[in-house]
Amino acid sequence: NYVDCHNTGNFTLGEKAKVGCQTRWGGLVGKLEKSAKAGEEVYNIFNGCSNSGDIIIKGTASDTQYTSLGGIYGSATGNTRIIILNGFTNSGDIIFEGKNNGVYKQDDTMQNRNFVTMGGLFGVVASSIVFSNEANPSWTGNVVNTGTIKFAGYCKNAVQLGGLAGYLQSSTPTITGGKFINTGDIICTGEYDNKYAQNGIGGIAGISDANIDNAQVYCNITARSFPYVGMVTGSARTETNKVTNCAVGGNWCVAYDEEEDVTIETKITSSNFYKYIYGRTADWTGVENYD
Repeated sequence: NYVDCHNTGNFTLGEKAKVGCQTRWGGLVGKLEKSAKAGEEVYNIFNGCSNSGDIIIKGTASDTQYTSLGGIYGSATGNTRIIILNGFTNSGDIIFEGKNNGVYKQDDTMQNRNFVTMGGLFGVVASSIVFSNEANPSWTGNVVNTGTIKFAGYCKNAVQLGGLAGYLQSSTPTITGGKFINTGDIICTGEYDNKYAQNGIGGIAGISDANIDNAQVYCNITARSFPYVGMVTGSARTETNKVTNCAVGGNWCVAYDEEEDVTIETKITSSNFYKYIYGRTADWTGVENYD
């Protein structure tokens, strides 16, 4: 149990620093190690906690594997169960200005695995993470990010940025008497390989394989010529990945005018918001009220 825990200090990887392995940075925990075994119910409970410290990467964060950064934690062990009570607020900026330029060697095969994943609460939420279901209690209170998420460095492969999570692979939790709220701006001006479908930027999740419900996003997303950008998620709309009962506002700054060398800003309004919910063009055939 993490009860009334608050971090106000900054974390910085200096310009001359060089890390050769996976790096996980969190406002409260770098990596959650405690996981549930068969037949167990083991929880990591964050009760009335917050982070206001900045996480700033300037050096070489990894030469071999991925880098994950989040206001609560960077990553977690499989089967970890996570509950937030009485809300959580991250106001710390999460900034990557360094490098992630290696590959991960597995079974004598070089596999590109050096993604940079950044979220206001979580870097990576793997499929084995348990939030809420019929057997587990729901979260309570608003879960809020007000910090800026900024990638201005270099990554050899994919970049995933989100107000809540960089990569949301598991189901999103149910919140009682609260919402997911992101008002932190998301900025991507760095270098990356844009051929990867795993690239994604979203006001809630950069990449999402889960439904997102009851969220509010009011921010500016700036990502000049980034391939997959949505005000809620950079992923596509599918039957198992929908954005429902949400509110969006702010500015979508992605298109680029080469002749004028300026980024074209689009204001999100009640008449155009549905075009910008997802990072891929959505098929709204037969759908009422855009979910």
